[in-house]
Amino acid sequence: MTTTATTRTSVRSRLLHDRLGLVSMAILLVLILAAVFGPMLSPYDPNSQEHDLLLPPSGAHLMGTDSLGRDVFSRVLNGTRVSVAVGIGVALIGGIVGTVLGLLAGFFRGWIDDVISRLVEVQWAFPELIAALVIVSILGNGFGNVILAISITYVDDFARLVRGETLRLRDSEFVTAARVIGMRKTPMLAREVLPNAFGPIIVQATSAVGAGILGEAALSFLGLGVAADTPTWGLILSDSRDFFHSAWWLAVFPGLCIMITVLGTNLFGRALQRSFGTSEAL
Repeated sequence: MTTTATTRTSVRSRLLHDRLGLVSMAILLVLILAAVFGPMLSPYDPNSQEHDLLLPPSGAHLMGTDSLGRDVFSRVLNGTRVSVAVGIGVALIGGIVGTVLGLLAGFFRGWIDDVISRLVEVQWAFPELIAALVIVSILGNGFGNVILAISITYVDDFARLVRGETLRLRDSEFVTAARVIGMRKTPMLAREVLPNAFGPIIVQATSAVGAGILGEAALSFLGLGVAADTPTWGLILSDSRDFFHSAWWLAVFPGLCIMITVLGTNLFGRALQRSFGTSEAL
């Protein structure tokens, strides 16, 4: 039977006794609730231009209004869903592709490892934002294209991590025992190697969620994000560029949302790292 470094119970217990972990979970819970129920709780239509222009924060408009008379709070609340969806999409796509490549490279070695490692090294040589800009410029704007572009830039992080874990596990006792009883390589990877590498993968995935949200904000700020009529945190920041001095709230509130979210995902990743007992850098 496969053995793991930590049981689910011990991981859960460590996580619940980690103060920073609890703080990060509270942040993520609020974020998820805002993403799910935000559109229903929004006091105004996020694209409605029926309000006075550049109103400061008040009881009627908690985060003020922008240069077109749109309620900033409603736009930030609705933008949460898009930003969170991008972050999760980046973690899923980048994680799945990178994990498969890492498993193949680390387990089969030889020419497969050489090819995958060279591709990963080439990708690693390009800064993530520059690579995402190039990909979006080729594919065009759009929700799916933004997720795909950012996901591709984080495949190498997962691939390098999983390759290292696979190299560590491929000669372990339980994998050797699986070879002795004649288990084929694909089931061996799925049943013996992958479950024991799952902890570090989850830790990396939490980091990828925050990185995906930050990447989407950067692309939207540069005008290469999702559709212009879809409110996102990065797009709201982009709209504030000409009003940094006269309307501080346009940049402060979406900027705080991005900062707190990225901080929350990174703190949660660190808490998971301590709970799983892993030492890989995020």
